[in-house]
Amino acid sequence: MRLSWADQLRKEGQEQGVQETLLRLLGARFGTLSEDVKQRVESIHSVERLNQIADQVLVARSLEEMGLR
Repeated sequence: MRLSWADQLRKEGQEQGVQETLLRLLGARFGTLSEDVKQRVESIHSVERLNQIADQVLVARSLEEMGLR
């Protein structure tokens, strides 16, 4: 099923919002993020996967443990 133009915009907006929140959480937890880590997060387009990673921020000891470095 193809998404309408409006639905596609909403989906992209939701992805971007979750990506921005995840980057903010990662920065607060682990300090300044490298461009590589930022690009890895921005390349994830699954809101479900982004939320899974956000949940890991609470318990992970490092970006390596989260698979982001």
